[in-house]
Amino acid sequence: MNALLGIVLRRADRERLLVPLPRETRAWGDEIFEVGDVKYRYSELPRIIFSISPLTEFVSSLLPKTWVSEEMEFVRISGDCLKEYADYQWRVRFRMDDPFIFQYENELAQKNALVFEAGLDDLIGKLPICAIFLSSDDKLGDVVQTDLASAIPLLRKGMMNLTDIEGFVAVIDTG
Repeated sequence: MNALLGIVLRRADRERLLVPLPRETRAWGDEIFEVGDVKYRYSELPRIIFSISPLTEFVSSLLPKTWVSEEMEFVRISGDCLKEYADYQWRVRFRMDDPFIFQYENELAQKNALVFEAGLDDLIGKLPICAIFLSSDDKLGDVVQTDLASAIPLLRKGMMNLTDIEGFVAVIDTG
């Protein structure tokens, strides 16, 4: 999957909802130390890893001006479940539903896709303000204001067309 999917959210919301994973440790002689950045998980999104990045000026410029006073972060979404979700959406787009070859695989992929969407919907529903960010090949197209009910279908459509889209930022303000 050659795309970047993430959520822009307040630091306080990230600290409240995402659980840090244990960091990798290394030994140097008798000394043991942690390496790498802290990664996070969300209980409703299995096999998904979140990593935190500072919010760039470019992304900040796309967000509502009322969010400027908030301490916002970019939370990148990655992991096996996301790759499976993207693969499933691609199959749906190209109708690769050969009943003899893909029946079991598609049932499992559809179940995983629904788990991913439900978990993401659950997370977004707990955020008073956030933005979903999807970029493919460093391209970014539309910035849209949307509600929670429209966010997942927008993401689904984007994931079906990763090679053809310019990406989007979907601003969601439920507060």
